[in-house]
Amino acid sequence: MDRWRLRQFHDRRRHLAGRIDAGGQQMTTVQQQLQTINTQLADLAKSTEA
Repeated sequence: MDRWRLRQFHDRRRHLAGRIDAGGQQMTTVQQQLQTINTQLADLAKSTEA
């Protein structure tokens, strides 16, 4: 494999790895938002029961 193709491959892999990391961070944020919403719903349910 010539150097140019090898370099292209590495650049592409680095780019994809960066996108995967960014995606993982977004997922964490979404999970935190869902957890907050669930907590608020649970609190609301408790307050309406009382």
